[in-house]
Amino acid sequence: MHYLNGHAVDRGCTVPGCDQPGYNCQTHHVIEWAAEGTTDIDRLTFVCEQNHKHAGEAENQWRARRRYDQLSLGQTVWYPPRFIDRQRKPQTNKYHRPPKTPPSEPDAA
Repeated sequence: MHYLNGHAVDRGCTVPGCDQPGYNCQTHHVIEWAAEGTTDIDRLTFVCEQNHKHAGEAENQWRARRRYDQLSLGQTVWYPPRFIDRQRKPQTNKYHRPPKTPPSEPDAA
């Protein structure tokens, strides 16, 4: 992932709960490079060095995927290891991409 594109898309580490800014991050292949993952922008995500050690496809690792819907196009979704959540419910990092709030109506004059 080109560094500037990573900042525009992810803004920082995408692992839930992490507050590391983009300049402290590495790129992680959403589909592992060894499994023929590509370096396309939509197949990479920012992860800090500490969290990158725990990211991968194994049951005991955090697994990353990209979400594609109207509210969060391109946001990385993480599935925790089974020892953290047996159901592996998807989680996102809201630190760098807080939920969007609807615009407020202007006050009537």
